[in-house]
Amino acid sequence: MFLLHSWYTLNKWRRTQALCNLAAARYADYRERFGFIKGVYPTEGGLRDFETRLGSTDGNNLIAQTVELARCTRIISEQAIQDGILSTDGMIHDAASRMRCSSVDDACYQPAPRKCRAKEEKGRKGCDCMEMVCAEVCKHATPRDPKARFIVYEGHNQSDSPNAPSDHSGKNKFQQGEPRYGYRTPVVRLIDRVRRDSFVLAHTLLGANAPEDKAVTKLMEEGVARFNWVRWQFAVADAGEGREPFLSTAYALGLRRVVGLRRVPGDADVQQWAIRGYDDKGIPVCLHGCRLHPNGWDRERRRYKWCCRRTCERETERPAPDCPHRFDGDKHGLVKDVGQSFPDGSTRLVRDVPYGSPFAKKLYARGRNAAEERNSEFEDLGLKRMPVYGWERVQAMATVVDVWVNLKTIVCLIREATLAANGLSPP
Repeated sequence: MFLLHSWYTLNKWRRTQALCNLAAARYADYRERFGFIKGVYPTEGGLRDFETRLGSTDGNNLIAQTVELARCTRIISEQAIQDGILSTDGMIHDAASRMRCSSVDDACYQPAPRKCRAKEEKGRKGCDCMEMVCAEVCKHATPRDPKARFIVYEGHNQSDSPNAPSDHSGKNKFQQGEPRYGYRTPVVRLIDRVRRDSFVLAHTLLGANAPEDKAVTKLMEEGVARFNWVRWQFAVADAGEGREPFLSTAYALGLRRVVGLRRVPGDADVQQWAIRGYDDKGIPVCLHGCRLHPNGWDRERRRYKWCCRRTCERETERPAPDCPHRFDGDKHGLVKDVGQSFPDGSTRLVRDVPYGSPFAKKLYARGRNAAEERNSEFEDLGLKRMPVYGWERVQAMATVVDVWVNLKTIVCLIREATLAANGLSPP
């Protein structure tokens, strides 16, 4: 049944078309491989029931088997194992149901009387739920996708582009974000920089508007524990994970944090940098506001060292301040160590690889490429909008695709190695 489900998913067939093809003579070899007897096939209802059962189990066990297969066949490079890079990201999938109300929540699926979030929190017309059709479920809810939610997806925390608007005035709907109604699938991946590929380690399913940082934190903990044969070194994530508990958990697991910056309006206040001790990029500054220079990662103490190198003496725009570190005899001048957090206890801008450094950019770019690789697989299969209703079936669909993303990666690497051994190059 799993092979049959995978077969029609990867071929973009509907259930009825898949069952017709299963009975066709031209697909007799597939039928035998799947284990079905000629003339004895599941019904369309049986396929739906299997999807529900598959989505009700932990699909990460299946995904983990594909990663172990890659390990046993030496598909994963030794460098990827010794310098393990764990990348996180998520993808939004539109629900099969069409949205009727953007304020739908759990209360909409409870028996009347019920509170209307659209009316009470957003000042909209909402629904009084006084009609008979609203007795069990609000008529503006989507009964077949009760856990789908609405979100305006911006895709980033803050843009560094000079073309980005300076404020929210005059923005059109495309600049504000893309309205989406459905689900979100956060994943963690193992990055292999040598072979330029990656493997899905685990995933989970959330409503589209649910914050994914807590779910990703749990996936990261489980992934590090389950795949303990990897010597994990880095955690690569975008700005959405630049908050607690993700940052502290990654540090506690021994991972160096390479995470996009989650900024707040106060970061632009230069006068506050010297007071709090770091700038808007997480770079420590001295009492006089001068940025410190990175001086290497202390692996044993798990902290990054920064020093001033007496930068103030080389600046021509302003005189050097009366600072004791100018005359302390140490060639490094002021030295600061940053571990799990800054001295004020903040972790929001702490990074274990200097933000914007060439190494950080390489790691971050590889993590983004891995995320887009998975997203493109879903889009190629027409699964940007899910063709099935309900939490369990959406979960099953995501499990099947992630399993085959890993299996296809294994096949591609074996094929490339085979062609290379014969002096050929893959097309």
